[in-house]
Amino acid sequence: MNISPEGSSAVLCRNATLSYGRESSKNRPVLNRLNLQLDKGTIYGLLGPSGCGKTTLLKCILGNLRLNFGQVWVFGQTTPTFGTHGIHVPGKDVGYMPQDLALHPNFKIKEIFYFYGKINDHDDKEMLIQNEKHSENLQSYNIPDLMKRGMGYENVSVDVALGGSVFISLDQTVLLTAMLLQEKFLEAYAEFALNLVQSIDTNPSLTILPINFTQPFYGAQVKTFTDYMAPGVILQLTYAMSVSLTGIGAIIERKLGLVDRLSASGVTETILMLSLMIVQCFIMTGQIAILFIMALLVFNTPFLGSLALAVLIAYLQGISGLVFGLIVSAVCTEETQAMQLALGTFYPIMLLSGVIWPLNAIPYPLNYVSYFLPPTLPAAAMRDVFLRGWGVSYREVWEGLLVNVMFIVLFLSIAIAVRKILWYRR
Repeated sequence: MNISPEGSSAVLCRNATLSYGRESSKNRPVLNRLNLQLDKGTIYGLLGPSGCGKTTLLKCILGNLRLNFGQVWVFGQTTPTFGTHGIHVPGKDVGYMPQDLALHPNFKIKEIFYFYGKINDHDDKEMLIQNEKHSENLQSYNIPDLMKRGMGYENVSVDVALGGSVFISLDQTVLLTAMLLQEKFLEAYAEFALNLVQSIDTNPSLTILPINFTQPFYGAQVKTFTDYMAPGVILQLTYAMSVSLTGIGAIIERKLGLVDRLSASGVTETILMLSLMIVQCFIMTGQIAILFIMALLVFNTPFLGSLALAVLIAYLQGISGLVFGLIVSAVCTEETQAMQLALGTFYPIMLLSGVIWPLNAIPYPLNYVSYFLPPTLPAAAMRDVFLRGWGVSYREVWEGLLVNVMFIVLFLSIAIAVRKILWYRR
């Protein structure tokens, strides 16, 4: 911790230089070797035209922006002080009012007082006195919102049945439906042939194929497209919603000025990320509950395994999407950009992760790319839990769990690195 040479100064800047952009050294500086000394107990007004660097200087004093060159001291300590020598800048030693409202739009005024009071270490008794003092204004106001019909074969003649042919053209663009229709046609003809030979006193075994399909080893006798897709769709939607809500939510908070205000109150970037993740986890819990209710109770998807294990797989998948949303919020500045980036990753993942069709049906070399996508192995694990009743002792299931954890760690590491790099360039 560097000590200011002028101990009596409240704020001291020496050669403060800052430029925005990726190659900040080549851009025109916002602050160019600024020297400033503000004495304790003195009121100063910082005046200047729009864009001259007033807000930038305040953020540098608070420690929310890093200088490219030079140094800033507050009460003799470089910022951020991290509580050194009892000085908390940013933190409870700073009163900060941004140029925008920058208050949580869903909080009542009383709740805002309590929220920031707890951040700044005020005890409940002191906050109660302030609430009673302003009780007339703290009743119920909200901060304003700134936003089988069977086949008919009765009239078919014996000649047609024995020597004729029926030609059927199917719509192969809907492959699963075409396969089911083909199966139904064959079953209907087998029933027709059996009735026919019985009517002419012929051995009915002549119409029976020597191949018999018994009860399926896994899955139901009656196949539906929903049975295959539902487990993967649950993961895909959980992942996509987590990415979108987290990314857009973080950007909205930053645009409202909440991040700057909280940073000025001493809330670190790590705490902001953790708080956002915790809130989104509560939201994700409700989303996962709705998805399972729809899949199991509304669409009657077969389920043979452990519900707790299936929920765990979905929850881990949602957390990986949540952490990826932090990356999105770091690289995007507008909600539309975050939504475009989220959708840009959603569709390739949906098409290549085995949710819609099996991985073996994906052409080379895209099938290799599939294994590097977050939902691929977890979706296979979820399908094994749903339709096969497998537990965590099976390799495919614990591989899906492990892949979820690996992507969470990977995305979290990238999010921390990216946000640290871009945090001071906003």
